Amino acid sequence: AAGKWRKITNVYTAGDFFKNGLNSEEAEKWIENGIHSGLRAREYLSVGLSAKQASSYWKNGIYPEEIKEWRAGGFDAESMLEWRYGPRKSTFFLTKDSPYSQNLYKLEKAIQWRNAGFTAREMQTSGIYRFELEEAKRWKAAGFQFDEAVQWRDLDFAIDEAFSYK
Repeated sequence: AAGKWRKITNVYTAGDFFKNGLNSEEAEKWIENGIHSGLRAREYLSVGLSAKQASSYWKNGIYPEEIKEWRAGGFDAESMLEWRYGPRKSTFFLTKDSPYSQNLYKLEKAIQWRNAGFTAREMQTSGIYRFELEEAKRWKAAGFQFDEAVQWRDLDFAIDEAFSYK
């Protein structure tokens, strides 16, 4: 067993994985997916993620407690990343893949906008346009796409006026 561990990692990291109930084959999968901590691997396992699934969360700086909350709200890995994090506004000069300067959106808001039939992008840009959910729902009910509604409203048209001209 020690020979298998030695091929994978150093004795301290091996001990960390072993102490957290992972054997060398399991630890190797986690390490290959960028997670070099047995404790962190155990935390991701506790929310039901495999090493491969946890990898994308780990690379994006998303930790297990946050995942549990969003999964309970009906979001899988991809949709959580889409709804939770807005587009990057800027990056560090030397580390272009850094999640620096991203907006974070709350689960409750994401659920409300998703349930009303809007996309993550529409929710995320609603603040820029000062477009509240209730108003967006009224425009949508009148047959306007989100971007159309923003344009009509910015031209100072009420919903019924915009509808008659459309």
